[in-house]
Amino acid sequence: LDGQGAVSETVELRTMARPARGDASALVELKAVDGLYPLYGAVALRPDGALSAALERRDGVWGAVAERGLLDRLGLKAGDSIRLGEQTYRIRAELAVEPDRLSSGFDFGPRVMVARDSLAATGLLRAGSLVHYAYRIRLPEGASPEAVARAATVAFPQAGWRVRDRAHASPGLGRMIDRMRTFLALAALTALAVGGIGVGNAVTAHLATRRATIAVLKAVGASGRLVVLIFGIEIAVLAVAGIALGLCAGALAPPALAGAAWRAFAVPVDPGPHWGALALAAAAGIVVTLGFAALPLSRAGSLPPALLFRAPASPIRRRPGMAAALVVAAAVIAGIGVVVLIAGNLRLAAGFLGGLSALIAALGAAGFGLRRAGRALARRPGAPAGTIRVALAGIGRPGAPTASVVVSLGIGLALLAALGQVGGSLSHAIDRAMPAGAPAYFFIDIQPDQADAFTQLARSVPGVGRIEQVPQLRGRIVRIADRAADPERVPEGARWALRGDRGLTYAARPPANADIVAGRWWPADYAGPPLISFDAALARDFGVGVGDTLTYNVLGREITGRIANLRHIDWTDLRLNFTAVFSPGILSAAPHTDVAAVQCAEAAEEPLMRAVNR
Repeated sequence: LDGQGAVSETVELRTMARPARGDASALVELKAVDGLYPLYGAVALRPDGALSAALERRDGVWGAVAERGLLDRLGLKAGDSIRLGEQTYRIRAELAVEPDRLSSGFDFGPRVMVARDSLAATGLLRAGSLVHYAYRIRLPEGASPEAVARAATVAFPQAGWRVRDRAHASPGLGRMIDRMRTFLALAALTALAVGGIGVGNAVTAHLATRRATIAVLKAVGASGRLVVLIFGIEIAVLAVAGIALGLCAGALAPPALAGAAWRAFAVPVDPGPHWGALALAAAAGIVVTLGFAALPLSRAGSLPPALLFRAPASPIRRRPGMAAALVVAAAVIAGIGVVVLIAGNLRLAAGFLGGLSALIAALGAAGFGLRRAGRALARRPGAPAGTIRVALAGIGRPGAPTASVVVSLGIGLALLAALGQVGGSLSHAIDRAMPAGAPAYFFIDIQPDQADAFTQLARSVPGVGRIEQVPQLRGRIVRIADRAADPERVPEGARWALRGDRGLTYAARPPANADIVAGRWWPADYAGPPLISFDAALARDFGVGVGDTLTYNVLGREITGRIANLRHIDWTDLRLNFTAVFSPGILSAAPHTDVAAVQCAEAAEEPLMRAVNR
């Protein structure tokens, strides 16, 4: 790494922060940085100052910077002291901006930043502790990050690194943004379709009210082209006004939301204007107007004045002329292109267009059936007289906009119903899956010499119920049966298990919530070669079963175990679960810590936390 450019090392772990005095505490994301950090961008502090000066050692005391959330939670301010492990730090500033925060993954607490050289004195870097090391490289001008990443992976294939370049600094955030973009694209396309149908209905209704005017114009010698031109200009003026208002709203929204985005993600937002996006929006408005207004205009311009005078209530059924057909065809082709650009990929665009076409066809058929039913009911002997009969006759009369109203209203309500169903399903799933006896606290990194004392202390607090406490190690799957563990060779939903280290444990007896679906658990006094109880879903995706082997890299040592049984794991019960549980033996002697889940009454939560902190 040193041969590639300037290298900055950071160390990240989770720990508890406590004021120098008092029993309060908070879980924090601790980050120890060297003198070269952050290589790119800048750390912003309140009050302003250099990060190196804020973290340096003065009068025998190291400095620290912390986010506002921690200061508010513990009632601290600049100049106060906090304890991290066995080391006392003085808070010298508030951490306002951390330029690489998005690449750190999911956070469980506010950030505290200290100097790398001070970390050893905290006592937190013990064997088995969950510590992540990151090395950032500033490459020379013109160097390829992708090439360096590939070379590192090839040179050290068993290292288990996660190598990321600047284009993939936060894969999880990238996936979330892609999904959000897909959702917003579908919502935008649906709104565009509803708007297009509204344009068609509005043009048809407007021309219907102007039949007498059109008839007079044609009677005194106006050509169909002149009629189309006159009303086309009216529609164009309204369309341009609508498009302009929409573009203004779209251009003004990002600056208005930039502050909220900064507070939520701590990344600068370019509010634009983004001319490409505005041009695409304008093109969508033009295409929709042309496509949905061309047919009503063509029909109005092609009808003779005698028909317009003679049948003011009859629908305009004449086929459009060749020019109108060409305009509509061009608008459809352009519309497909706009849909592809908005959707971002051809598959999504094709799915949307297919689904929209099917929905319009179904709603159109329903509208046609409703019109036939209204006509039949109005003519039926014994039908209700008066207002209801007139209403039914109006629904079924020739030229009634029944079908178009059903299509317009149906598409809009379909979108609202779909969003409501998604939200309701998520809420119902969360309410149903949340167990009544969910743990109140999860305690991590319990040292071996603290395990028994922790259990006794937790049980001594009134109101504490179930306590689950198991050993925890970190291991990475390096071989599946007789092949290398390549994430690209397993289904997308199972690749997470092969990316980096995962938690594992060992046990003589099956957990209380074990649901064994294949094989058998080992005897309580088993002392043979390593056996594994594995997640049934992952085993299916990996293509392995009872009797196959898995090889884990645990603290640099490869350990191969044979799958003795498969368990169905319900991750929604919030109890301690591991994809892999080993038989006692070799892992028992490896450096590790304990993790505990404690269920207790609400009144016991604060007393339990205070007791453990002390």
